[in-house]
Amino acid sequence: MRTEKAVICCIASGAALNRITAVCEAEGWRVIAGTQLIPSTLSHVVAMIHDLECSDAVDTICGFRRSYPGRPVLLYCRPTAIAAEIVSRLSRVSGIATWVQTRDSKNEHVLLATLLRHLISQIPDFSIRTLFTFIRPRAPVCVVAFVDALLDRLEDGRSGAPHVSEIAWRCGFGPWVVRRACQSALLPAPDRLIRWVTLIYTIALAESEQLSLARAALKIGLNDKHIRNLRSSLIPQVSRLAGSGAHDALAHTVMRFATLCGLAYEEANAAVSKMLA
Repeated sequence: MRTEKAVICCIASGAALNRITAVCEAEGWRVIAGTQLIPSTLSHVVAMIHDLECSDAVDTICGFRRSYPGRPVLLYCRPTAIAAEIVSRLSRVSGIATWVQTRDSKNEHVLLATLLRHLISQIPDFSIRTLFTFIRPRAPVCVVAFVDALLDRLEDGRSGAPHVSEIAWRCGFGPWVVRRACQSALLPAPDRLIRWVTLIYTIALAESEQLSLARAALKIGLNDKHIRNLRSSLIPQVSRLAGSGAHDALAHTVMRFATLCGLAYEEANAAVSKMLA
């Protein structure tokens, strides 16, 4: 059974909302007006589109990011000075992009669909960055850079499993520096950290895009056997990672990783909620 994906829309113009709805429906996403209650048992929120002409734009967007920290926001605006000022405040935040209204409705339709597909495809990346911010809000700079470089490498889809030396080179720190920083931050050693992040990312990708585990692994340059080896060594009690079991597998894997990093049960459960919101 496929999970329904929903996009929350806060749009001042009825005509613009109709255009957005047409694009979303063509992509198979349900549009929920920002004033409606979100039926959590029926919909999986994957993004928000917010019109900057709405008076409460900043507050609403910030509230959305608190509730759905791993979900992207697309700012809809017209080319005005006020919109530019708001965009400058919000666009520095990860997972927020800008869509400027154009007069060419056909081109606007294509641009919107492309932007939304790109943003939604990055949900696993946003979610894991959010997870690390929650688990280690004051992690050393080189640890943050190492995780960011690893996520960029996985998103690139380069063939082969990532290695510590490669990711350390990408982030500009020596392997021994990263190893010492992971130790001081009470995180797994860099090689084991890579294995955990790779497994979480792959399951999150399969869950987000409703892919088989083999296809999700292929997208990040790995094979199904490698991911299953990670599963058997890191979470041997979980037998099903994709399909209808992906969501539960992801929750269990994040929970296991969070407790491995020293979080108490309640804190680990909150980390799961943050990532899977």
